[in-house]
Amino acid sequence: MKTTLLKNFLTFCVGVFAVGALSAQTITWTGAVDSVFVNAANWDLGVIPNGAHDVVIDSTTIKPFYITSLMDAGNGDNYVNHLNGSGGTLTLEGPMLVYAGGGNYFGGNLTLNDGADLNIRNQGRFGLAGNPSVITVNGGLLNTKNQLIIGESGDCTFNINGGEVTSTTNGVILGGYAGNGKLNLNGGTLTVAGGFAINEAGAGTGELFINGGTLMIAGNQETWASDYVAAGKITCRPGRLIGAAYDSGTDMTLVVSYDPGNDVTWTGAVDSDYFNPANWDLGIVPDDSDNVIVGEGAPNAPVLAGMSLKEFDPYNNFLEGAISHLYGYSGIPITISVPLAIYGGGGNYMGGDLTLEAGADVNLRNQARFGQTDNNSVVNINGGLFNSKNYLILSDNGDAEFNVNGGDFTSTAQGAIIGGYNRYGALNINSGTVTLNGMALDERADRSGAGHVTIGDGSLLLVGDSRGLVDAWVADGKLKAAPGYSINAPSFDFTNTTITASALAAPKEVAYLTKGKTMAAGASAVDNDAIIRMLQADANFNVTVIVDPASDIDLSGYDLAIFQETFGSGDAIWTGSGGIQNIAIPTIINKTYAWAAGKAGITETDAAVTESTSLSIQVPDATRKADPLFSGIDFSGGDDIQIFADLSTDDIGTAGGGAKGFQILNNIDIVNNTIGGSRASMHAEITADVVTPSAAIVFNELRAGVQLGENAADVLQAPVIAFSMNYGAIALGDGENISSAALTIWRNAAYHLTGMMSPNTLYVNPDYLSVGDELSSSISTDVKAVGNRIYVSNVTSATQVNIYSLTGSLVKSIKTNEDIDFSFRSGLWIATVKTAEGSKSVKFITK
Repeated sequence: MKTTLLKNFLTFCVGVFAVGALSAQTITWTGAVDSVFVNAANWDLGVIPNGAHDVVIDSTTIKPFYITSLMDAGNGDNYVNHLNGSGGTLTLEGPMLVYAGGGNYFGGNLTLNDGADLNIRNQGRFGLAGNPSVITVNGGLLNTKNQLIIGESGDCTFNINGGEVTSTTNGVILGGYAGNGKLNLNGGTLTVAGGFAINEAGAGTGELFINGGTLMIAGNQETWASDYVAAGKITCRPGRLIGAAYDSGTDMTLVVSYDPGNDVTWTGAVDSDYFNPANWDLGIVPDDSDNVIVGEGAPNAPVLAGMSLKEFDPYNNFLEGAISHLYGYSGIPITISVPLAIYGGGGNYMGGDLTLEAGADVNLRNQARFGQTDNNSVVNINGGLFNSKNYLILSDNGDAEFNVNGGDFTSTAQGAIIGGYNRYGALNINSGTVTLNGMALDERADRSGAGHVTIGDGSLLLVGDSRGLVDAWVADGKLKAAPGYSINAPSFDFTNTTITASALAAPKEVAYLTKGKTMAAGASAVDNDAIIRMLQADANFNVTVIVDPASDIDLSGYDLAIFQETFGSGDAIWTGSGGIQNIAIPTIINKTYAWAAGKAGITETDAAVTESTSLSIQVPDATRKADPLFSGIDFSGGDDIQIFADLSTDDIGTAGGGAKGFQILNNIDIVNNTIGGSRASMHAEITADVVTPSAAIVFNELRAGVQLGENAADVLQAPVIAFSMNYGAIALGDGENISSAALTIWRNAAYHLTGMMSPNTLYVNPDYLSVGDELSSSISTDVKAVGNRIYVSNVTSATQVNIYSLTGSLVKSIKTNEDIDFSFRSGLWIATVKTAEGSKSVKFITK
C-alpha cells in the first residue's frame, strides 16, 4: 500500500510541474574559453544561463566552476530552469536555484564545496540511464524541496563528506527506481523530512553507508533504522555499530555510526613499530575509537612514523588519523613524527612520556592533562607541532615537564595551567615557539602544586597584553631565563605579548656625554652625578663618562649614548654626533633647548621652551603607566610622580632666583610619532606647562623614523628618549634633590633602549633627603609631623602641599590659605610646599 501511494504521489508531482518545462530553451556548456560558468563565451547560445534555460553540462576538456553567482554576473536572479548533467562535471562554490519543473534529472558529476548553496525547488533525481552520477558534497548546502532520489533510471553514488544536505518535504528515495543508489555519509549532516525509503520498489538496489557525519530524520525512526540495519541496507565499516536515538523535543531521530571503543595496550613484544598488530595486546592497531595505553615494562617503546593512521586505515574519521585517548607510561616514550589527532573526550589524562619529532602534527581536541598519580610525564617537542584545543595542564596529579626543543606548541582556546593543580609543572622553551591563549602560573592558592616557565632560545607568545603579568612572574621567579640567558622586555604588538630571552653578553656599553663646567659647592660634579653613579653600580652597564667630547665623536662602539643638559643649545655637538640625522645608536637626550626655534639642533620656527617650576610630572593615561619607562613606580596614590625635592638655578646646582625644575619644549613638530604602530611619543607631562601634548617634549619616546621640526630631512635614524630635566636640579645637593622615582625612570630608559627588560622594582636613591632635612629655601611655610598628625604652619598666602611616598607616588594633595593640621597614616613621607615665594621639600615620619 505504501509503495502504491508513493508512486501515485510521484506521478502527481510530475503532472503538476511538467507544464513549466515546455517553454524552456536548452543551453549547453562548451568550455570554449575557460572554466568560468558565468562566461557567456563558454555556452553554445553565447549567453549566461538564466531562469528560461535548461542547462546541460556536456563532457568537455574544460570543466565548469560556478563561483560567481548568476546575479552577480548580471542576471536578475540566480535561477536556472533545469540543471542537467550529460557526462560532464560541475563544481559549485556559489548560490544557484533550480526551478526543476517536473523534477530535475541529473546525470554526470557534481561537486559542492564551501560557499555552494544549490536549492532545487522540486525533485532532485540523480543518476540517469546511460548517464550515471557521482555527487560529492564537501561543503556548503544542497537542498531539494521535494524528494531526493538517488539512482533514478541510472546508477548514482552520493558522497557527503561535509557541509549539509537537506530534503525539506518528501524525503529520500535511495535505489527505489531502476538505478542503483549508494549514499556514503562520511561527514557533514543529512537532514530528511518526509521519510527515507531504501530499495522499496523497482529494480535498483540501495545502500546507506554511514562512516561519519550525522543523519537527522523526522519522527521516531528508531525501528526504521534497526530494520534497515538488519536487512543490510544501512551499513558501516567493520568494528563499528549503527546507533539511532529519538529526541521527542525536536521530533527528530539521530542516526550515526560509532565504535564502542577498546582499551588497546602497547606491549612492544616484537619491535617499536606502532603499526605492527603483534605489538598490541588485542592484536589490532588502535583506531579513532580506541584508547591507546602504553603498558608498564614494555621492552620496546612505540614509534609512530612513516605514515599517518589515515593512510594506514582509510576509514579513520580524521583527515590526519585519530585515536580516542592516549595514556603513556613513565620511562617509555611514545615517539611521533606523523600527523595524529586525539579526540580526548572529557580531557586526555596522560601520564608517561611523549616525544614529537619533525613531521609530527599532534592535535589534541580537548584538554591535555599531563602528569598523573604515580605516573609523571616528560614531553619533548623536538620538531613538528603540538596543539591543545582546550587547556594544557602541566601537573594534574603528578609532575609534568614540557620541553620545547624545536617546532611549535599552541593552545588555541583556553591556554595553559602550569603548576596550578596538585604537583610540579614546568614549561621549558629551549627553542621553537609556544603560543598560548592565556597562561596561569601556580595561581591556585588552594592547591599544593608549583610551576615555572623557563625561556632560552625559544619564544613565548601570549594572546593579549600580558606585560603586567610577565613583570609579576619575573619578580616572583615563576618566569625566568634558562642558564646563560636573560629575559628580554616583553613586547606587545596590539595582538600578542612576546617574551624572549637573550644569551648573556658583556655589559651594555654606555657613553655619558657632558660639558665641563664648575658647579656650586655641594652640587654634583658633571662627571659624577647621581645618574652616573646609579648606572655605574649596575652590572648590566659599562659607563664611560666623556667630558667635552668632540662634536663628531665616534659612538659606533657603544650600545647607548646619553647627552646631558650641560651642553649649550648652540653647541656644535647638536649638528655633529648629537644631530638628529646623525644619531646612529639608541640615545637619551636631556636638552630640549637644542630643538627650540633658532637653535642648532633642528629647523624649527615655533618651538619654544617653557621653564617650569613644577617638582613633579603627571602620567594620566593607564597605558603610559604600564610602559617600561615607569616599571617599579607605584601609581596607587594617583597620576603624580615627584621628580625633584626643590628647584634649582639653570645649571650650577643652587637653589634661588630663576630656579626651575624642567625645561619643557612646546609647539614642536613631531611627525610620524606612531610610525610602525608605536604609541604616541609623550609618556609623561606637566599639565600646567604643556600647551599641546602631541607637540611637546617632557618625557618622550621617539622611534626611529620620527621627524622633529619642519625639515623633512631631520628624521631620527635610531630610537631616542627625550627628557626635559634641568641639570641644576639633578645636581643640587649631590643626589639629595633627585627622587628615587626620577632615577628609576633614567634607569628604565637605559634598559629599554638597550633591549633589556626593565627591573620591576624601584631604584632607591641612597642620597635623597634625610628625615627632617630640607634643601635651603626662602619659603617661610613649614611642614612638621608630631605623632600621627601633620602640621602646616607659617602660611601667609595661597599654599599647595603635596605628600609623596618614598617611591615618588602622590598620596595626598591639599590647598590652604591658613595654618592647618590633620591626622595621617604612619609612614615615611616627602612633602613639597609651593607658594608665591617658591617651593621646597621636606621628609618626615608619622607614627
